[in-house]
Amino acid sequence: MPTDSVGTFVECYEFGVYGCFATIIATRFFTAEGGSEAEALVRAYASFGPACFFRPVGAALFGRLGDRIGRRPVPIPVIAR
Repeated sequence: MPTDSVGTFVECYEFGVYGCFATIIATRFFTAEGGSEAEALVRAYASFGPACFFRPVGAALFGRLGDRIGRRPVPIPVIAR
C-alpha cells in the first residue's frame, strides 16, 4: 500500500509540474511561426492529454503481460526504449 501511494504521488506530481510549466513549455516548443501564445498553450495541453489516456492502457497491457510471463522480464524492454 505505501508503494502504491508513492507511485500515485509521483505521477500526480509529474502532471502537476507539467501543468504549472505549461506556459513556458508552450513558448519554447509549441509556438508556430506566426502563431499566437494561446494557440501554443492549447497545443501544450493537448500533448498532455494522450498521456492521461495511454498510461492506464499501458498499465493494463503490461500488467497482463507481467502476469503471464513474470514481473521481472516485462519492464526491461519498456524501460530500455
